[in-house]
Amino acid sequence: MRKKMICLAIAMSLMIPLFSLTAAANDPPLPPEINGPSSGKVGQPIEYEFCGEDPNGDDIQICVSWGDDTGETCFGPFPSGTCILLEHTWTAVGSYTINSYCTDIHEAKSENATKTVTIEKTKNRYIQFNFILQFLQNFPMIRYLLGL
Repeated sequence: MRKKMICLAIAMSLMIPLFSLTAAANDPPLPPEINGPSSGKVGQPIEYEFCGEDPNGDDIQICVSWGDDTGETCFGPFPSGTCILLEHTWTAVGSYTINSYCTDIHEAKSENATKTVTIEKTKNRYIQFNFILQFLQNFPMIRYLLGL
């Protein structure tokens, strides 16, 4: 009986380091890459590519916050090395910071990646064109002279 206890103790002492090595081997994912334009217009959708990678090859989630109080959304899990395309539309003029990070399936979190986007006012050329059409309708003689 004593030999069995000693053998069991030796076996347990050999297994504990194996478990601690596998738990310590999980590295956090790398910060995601954010590819896309750094400027846009109010009300017009802009597409961005987010690429995430985990050094251990674990599946990842990619989390994104657009910097305009629309909250944070996470996508995935995806295989390590995946790139996703996301589209966003800003509703007001300003400078916004996109924040993104990755988490792996073991809940290890990467550092944040950021991209600053400047959103400008949309020039509405349709209104100007509509004004010209309305002017021509009110003055048929000008329309006749222009051959319209």
